[in-house]
Amino acid sequence: MDRIFIVYYLLGFYLNRITSREKLSLVRKALLRKLEKFLVRNSRYYARAIPENGGLMHLPIMTKTQHFANFDTINTVDITYDKTMETALKAEYSRDFSPMIEDIAVGLSSGTTGNRGLFLTSRNERCRWVAAMIHRVIGWSWSSRRIAFFLRANNRLYESSNSSLIHFQFFDLSRPFEQLMVELSGFDPDILIAQPSVLSVIADDYLSGKISIRPQKIISVAEVLEDDIKMKLEQVFQQKIHQVYQCTEGFLAFTCREGNLHLNEDLVFFQERFLDESRKRFHPVITDLYRRSQPIVRYELNDVLSYAGYACKCGCPFRVIERIEGRNDDVLVFERQSGGSVFVFGDFIRRLFLLADKDHGVRNYQVSQISLHEVEISLDIEDHTEKNHIEQHIESEWKNFCVANHLKMPFIRFFDKINFDPMIKFRRIIRNKFPLPDNIDYL
Repeated sequence: MDRIFIVYYLLGFYLNRITSREKLSLVRKALLRKLEKFLVRNSRYYARAIPENGGLMHLPIMTKTQHFANFDTINTVDITYDKTMETALKAEYSRDFSPMIEDIAVGLSSGTTGNRGLFLTSRNERCRWVAAMIHRVIGWSWSSRRIAFFLRANNRLYESSNSSLIHFQFFDLSRPFEQLMVELSGFDPDILIAQPSVLSVIADDYLSGKISIRPQKIISVAEVLEDDIKMKLEQVFQQKIHQVYQCTEGFLAFTCREGNLHLNEDLVFFQERFLDESRKRFHPVITDLYRRSQPIVRYELNDVLSYAGYACKCGCPFRVIERIEGRNDDVLVFERQSGGSVFVFGDFIRRLFLLADKDHGVRNYQVSQISLHEVEISLDIEDHTEKNHIEQHIESEWKNFCVANHLKMPFIRFFDKINFDPMIKFRRIIRNKFPLPDNIDYL
């Protein structure tokens, strides 16, 4: 039955293509009206909230904390937060991700910022997701293909794609990585899907001859794909690296044939909370146009995105994202020399390392801001005899940046090793939790 629904939705994507912004606007308006009617009838939370606020798009913006505080009345399948969490945690501990609550699949996000999230998906939602993935990410083929998927946790959402044409194999990152590499070689996938930090280690093993694989397509998920990691992967595997921007709240963006990252504007209605006067960087405020079991409405993500500002040559009318810069916690805070403080986006910090590492001696790095005055930098260096030289260059570039922007120089402490744990999303730039000053500007 799942396969019939998947084919139905897949045909819909191919036959009802949206080729213009005008058509997209009409489709979204109709879907928003349909969603509003459904929520008033089926969600206890929205049955009260929508009439009080005068319509779906007049609802207050919802945060993750508010969403899960009202989980029991928001969802339309009468499943409590406690029952969902109990089922999800049991799957985490047993590593058996097959149990569901009736026909509802349950998932638990990894909680990059320490705040885990739950998600529910019905059979129809899972089938539509698989169809969207085939249409926009995997691509249709009459040939049988093997797909290797590295993630912290499995879900029925992913396993719905298995068929005679698609053989999906989940590689559980809780298991020993060396063992996974042996199995990966034996599986020899046509499509390889993993987070950038894992893809980077796979590339190293491939170069050293530890594994032998010939993927026709490589897809980065779950973490920010940094430019240098992307370049490394493209050089090693001699192909374009695709991205999927997906989170607990939905399938948000995909890479087209031109290599640009498009928002899924026919699946999700995007609004923006801009973060600076340039109106380029923003937090997305999303409304899933098809999610029914666990509605996502006017929900603000703490990801930082920036628009590219150009139309893509591929012909897709959906807007292009220039960069996913990471979470709001990936933005550092600097003190001004004249008083006050500013948020400094990750792009500025990445540029420091680019300028300091002209000889490409740094394989990887991680910046952790401990307080307003302290920063810890962990380095993975190719040649340890160059350690002091590289550290001096990084500190010098940091000083140049602070002088140019009239900022106070923090104390920098260097560490020799980055601890790689595939079960934890890797973040290069992290602002630890510490009291923030009032009225922080953006650089």
